[in-house]
Amino acid sequence: MIMNEEYRDKHKIISLIKAINKKATRRWKIMEVCGGQTNTILKSGIEELLLDSVEFIHGPGCPVCITPEQKIDEVISLSTIPENIILTFGDMMRVPGSFKTLNEAKSEGGDIRVVYSPIDSIKIAKENPDKKVIFFGIGFETTMPLYATLLLCAEKLSLRNLFILHSLYSVTGILNSLFIDEMINPDAVLAAGHVCAVTGYDDYFQISSSYNKPFVIAGFEVFDILCAVYSTIEMLESGECDVKNEYTRTVGKKQNSVVKSVFETVYEPANQKLRGFGELSNGGYRLKERFEAYDAGSCLRSELNKFRDTKKNDNYCMDSIIMCGKAIPTQCQYFANSCTPMTPKGVSMVTSEGICAAYYKNCLNNTIKKYEI
Repeated sequence: MIMNEEYRDKHKIISLIKAINKKATRRWKIMEVCGGQTNTILKSGIEELLLDSVEFIHGPGCPVCITPEQKIDEVISLSTIPENIILTFGDMMRVPGSFKTLNEAKSEGGDIRVVYSPIDSIKIAKENPDKKVIFFGIGFETTMPLYATLLLCAEKLSLRNLFILHSLYSVTGILNSLFIDEMINPDAVLAAGHVCAVTGYDDYFQISSSYNKPFVIAGFEVFDILCAVYSTIEMLESGECDVKNEYTRTVGKKQNSVVKSVFETVYEPANQKLRGFGELSNGGYRLKERFEAYDAGSCLRSELNKFRDTKKNDNYCMDSIIMCGKAIPTQCQYFANSCTPMTPKGVSMVTSEGICAAYYKNCLNNTIKKYEI
C-alpha cells in the first residue's frame, strides 16, 4: 500500500514549488472545483508560495453548497406532514432554505432523522409501514451509486413506503458552465480525483477540446495538487490543450464497469438547478421511469409546497457569488463577523467542504508557510 506520507514529503514538495515558479512565465488562472482540494491548498500555504505563478480560483466546493434553497424548502414542506419521516445526512441539517433550516424544522416537530448511510432507510421503512419514509439525497457522481443501491434494494423488497427526494449534480455540467461565463473563465481546471475514480475522465476530452482548456485530474495531498499544477503549467506555457491524469493510483480513464451498469439502470441526464449557478442544461440527473414510484418529486408533488412562512431571510450573503469563483470570502461583509461556522449565514460556511468555512479555518490569521523555500 502507498502511504500518504509519501505524498507529504517536504523535500519533494519544495522541489515542485520551485519547478512551478520557474516554469511559469506569467500568473495563470487555475480553478479547482473540489472543496477537499481547496482545503489542501489553503491549509498548506501553497497558494501563497505560488502567488506569482498561479491564481487559484476556488470552485463550488461540494454538493451541499450548491443544493438550491427550493429543495430545502421542499424537504421542510414534507416534514410538516405527520405521516412523513425525513432522512438525510448530518451536513444537510444546517443548510439554509428560503426561510429556515432542517434543524429548525425538526425543533418545530418535524420527524427529521440523521442517517449515516442511505441503506439505513430500508430498515426504517420496514419498521414504519404506516409512514412515508423519504430520504433526502444530494450529491455528485461520487454518492449516486449509494442512492442507486438503495433504490434497487427497495425495488427488490417491493417497499412501497420508501421514497427519495433527490438533487443530483453533474460535475461536467458545472464545468461546461464555467467557460461560458466570462467573469470566471479559468485558464485551466484541476478535476476532482474522487469523482473521476467513479466516472473515469473520457468526457473531459470533449470539454477540453470545445473550450481549448487543459484539464488535469488531481488528488488531495499537497504533492498531488502540486503535480497537477505543474502538469497544467506545462501545457499552458506550451499552448497544449489536453486532459492528463496525475492521480493514476486511483483514477482510470474509463468508468468502472459495475458503476456504469448501475448508473445506466437508474439514472439519466437532466437539467438541474444549482445554488449560485441557476438551471444548467444537463447539469444533473433524474431517475428513470422504472423508478418513478420511488421519486418523491413525482409521487408526493402535492406535499412539496405546503410549507409557508412569512419570515424571509433578508440577510444578503455572497456565498452564491463566491461558489462560482467570482469573489472570495473576505470580500463578504459578514465573513468572520456575524458569519462563522457556528453562526453561518450562507451555506458555504455550513460545511467544512465549503469555501467560506475553508477560508475561516485556514486564512484568518494569515496562512503560515509550512514549506520554506
